[in-house]
Amino acid sequence: MRRRSDPQPEASQPSRRDFGISHQPMLLVFLSLAAGISLDHAFPIPKSFSLTFAVFAVATWVALSFSRSQTKGHRVIFAAFNSCVLLAAIAAIGCSWHHSYWNNFANDDIGFAAGEGSLPCAVELQLVSEPRYAAISDGFGIDHDAGASTKKQMQTRFRVRALRIRDGKRWRQASGNAELVIHDSASELRSGDKVRVFGRLVRPAPPTNPGQFDFSKHYRRQRLLAFIHVYQGESVELMSRSNWVPSRILTSLRRHLDATLWKFVGENEAPFASAILLGNRRQMEKSRRDKFVETGTAHLLAISGLHVGILAGAFLILLRGPFVDRRTCLWGTIFFVVFYAWLVEFRPPVTRAAILIALYCLGRILGNKGFSINLLCSAAVIVLVINPTDLFSIGPQLSFLAVATLTLGQDWIFSPPPTDSLQRLIANTRSLPVRWFNRFTKWTKTAVLVSGVIWLIALPLVANRFHVIAYISLLVNPLLLLPIALALYFGLATLVTGSLVSPVASVTGYCCDRNLAFIEYTVQKAQGFSWSHDWTAGPSNISTAVFYLGLVVCIASPIKKMRGWLIVTFIVSWFFLGWWLPEKVGDGQQQPLTCTFVDVGHGTSVLIGFPNGENWLYDAGALGSAHYGANNIASVLWYNRVDHVDTLVISHADADHFNSTPLIMEKFSIGRVLISKTAQQSNSPSFRKVLDRFSTLNIPVQTICRGDDWSIGASCKVSVLSPTNVGLGENDNADSVVLMVNQGRQKFLLPGDIEKSGLDWLLRQSKIDFDMMMAAHHGSKNSAPSAMMTWSTPEWVVISGSRHRVSESSAARFLEPGTPRRVLQTHQQGAIRFRFFGSTTEVDHWQDDSWSPITLGSQ
Repeated sequence: MRRRSDPQPEASQPSRRDFGISHQPMLLVFLSLAAGISLDHAFPIPKSFSLTFAVFAVATWVALSFSRSQTKGHRVIFAAFNSCVLLAAIAAIGCSWHHSYWNNFANDDIGFAAGEGSLPCAVELQLVSEPRYAAISDGFGIDHDAGASTKKQMQTRFRVRALRIRDGKRWRQASGNAELVIHDSASELRSGDKVRVFGRLVRPAPPTNPGQFDFSKHYRRQRLLAFIHVYQGESVELMSRSNWVPSRILTSLRRHLDATLWKFVGENEAPFASAILLGNRRQMEKSRRDKFVETGTAHLLAISGLHVGILAGAFLILLRGPFVDRRTCLWGTIFFVVFYAWLVEFRPPVTRAAILIALYCLGRILGNKGFSINLLCSAAVIVLVINPTDLFSIGPQLSFLAVATLTLGQDWIFSPPPTDSLQRLIANTRSLPVRWFNRFTKWTKTAVLVSGVIWLIALPLVANRFHVIAYISLLVNPLLLLPIALALYFGLATLVTGSLVSPVASVTGYCCDRNLAFIEYTVQKAQGFSWSHDWTAGPSNISTAVFYLGLVVCIASPIKKMRGWLIVTFIVSWFFLGWWLPEKVGDGQQQPLTCTFVDVGHGTSVLIGFPNGENWLYDAGALGSAHYGANNIASVLWYNRVDHVDTLVISHADADHFNSTPLIMEKFSIGRVLISKTAQQSNSPSFRKVLDRFSTLNIPVQTICRGDDWSIGASCKVSVLSPTNVGLGENDNADSVVLMVNQGRQKFLLPGDIEKSGLDWLLRQSKIDFDMMMAAHHGSKNSAPSAMMTWSTPEWVVISGSRHRVSESSAARFLEPGTPRRVLQTHQQGAIRFRFFGSTTEVDHWQDDSWSPITLGSQ
């Protein structure tokens, strides 16, 4: 008989990394919960139905669990059936929870008072977060120098809870969450205060272009349906101070800690320090954050699981000592991560990391030795219980994907020390320098392996969502692991000693500053390499899903000895068949002549896709923010699987027609550029910079004039109708490049901003019957709408502009009684797509994440 103290046979000890379902019960729970959430996400199911089903399933499971009627021969089948009933109940609960979270808002939620545009409002609010400072480049597309961030240049943001809203002359009750954005100083406000605000109420806008980021869904996942913008500090009236002690403590503590970092860390790196220690990421300008995105190091800017893990590990090591046992240290670490999550207001990345670390520590207390799929799935279930929509958010997906990769691959990534006594003896007899060198080599190898494996496994998801492949991150991330750890340690020491021992805080603050400066310097240099990153359309959504489902199947393969080769073979095959080949095959596929008007606000950008696969871009600009225009243009290009623009046509040298071009050139290759002679001779400094950029990148620039034409494929032709070779010399608008594109008898016209003498000259030419035309000069009166309609007689007219600059009467200028014509406006319909099939034309606009058809009829 074996005594209790005897070790169990090795065969009876299941590996904690075994992917077998019998050893990972929480995997089934997670999959069931995720399946129910996904089902309601794809096909909304009434809450009453899913709840009723869940109650019935739970009752059935309880009844079967206490049933003793099954025979011995059927117990296995009976247990499996009973488990399936329980999992079905969990799926139904997930379905009901997601439906409630996503759809159940109070009738008086402040978000329902917001309209499509910005509306004046008077509201009473309670602040539920401490002030969050955001660099003004976030809101206005202004890029500053790396060290230009100061508190005076930042917006102040609060999460708020609505109390009342003024409706005419009376106040009515309101509820719901919102974000208060004060474009001024608001240093006297703190969490819990009640304020009366006079500002503008706006709803997060849904995407108006295919592939565009959906801000409305992003904020709805946070149960937030409205923003309130205030442009003067005097428009915020303090009604009463907070009496809730925890909120006052948190606000005072966070402000004090933020001020400590700005005091002891250099002003240049203080926003970076505040981002990685307190979560104030938006204190850094967008131009600085973009460098991290392009080099694959964006995770260094947010308080991710890496940061919390580094801090928790340091806390655990410091706590260990001769007078503190391991169990107490683990409980202390749990307290530390929970306190840290509270300090940063339980922001989602920190909360996810805190849950995972707390569960890991609990597992160690209970006797488990490390991470497992069971532990990871337990954390995922808790995260989904808190917010079921995290299942579809890129942050949680990447976080859990990274931890899952390290958990499943830890046997060969983190090579264990030798178990053979002779090998250990030989290793211990080496000289001290040799032991140090071997240890350094092992750490370096591990860091490179960790970085490489996570990069490879996350690549399809990153390329699909962010459209970037950061090759340089394979080198930079291992190199920056030690500096980011040191910056966190010194930064934490600065926060602790800032009020107690100022001389020490000055030293630790300086050390933190130097490490952060080294990180930014390295990232900037890495970004400068031409091969550091590539922008790409990325794999399709379906192909990305196939990649991760295929990996799960390979990992779960019962043939353990073949798993490694099976995974490698699948990954290589997928990259060829699921990503590279579809792009190459798609490039050569025949397609209809397509003309897509991108919604860039007040500006112009038109993507022309020819049947032979060639792509032209007519203008690339937006009034105000060049980043806004470039992001919208890029989203449409990537949605259409376009990585290369064969020809870029710039109609004239007005900013709202070209200012996004430099940003587009960073993400897409351009074959050639066509401009008028007048534009080439323009004295505009910003346009001259664009021309210089073309020269630097060796992109050929060709001047064009009336009479130039190009045959595209077998059926399409592009002709220049204006300007003349000498130009009219009045202004840029008059000499806009006017393009006619035709496929057989079907024609459409792109006239830029042509007006005055240029328009008069064009209208004196022979009349042409167009199927569609873009309204010249965004539909203004100077474009002579009535005369233009008489000359061109189109069935469709598109006005590219914003609601602030295009009046409701603009469309009426192009309508004639008795003439079947439809006027479309990008600020109303969003992106507009025309597809010409030789004899028929299909017209769609982007609505509710899909193309919706538009028919020719009444307005």
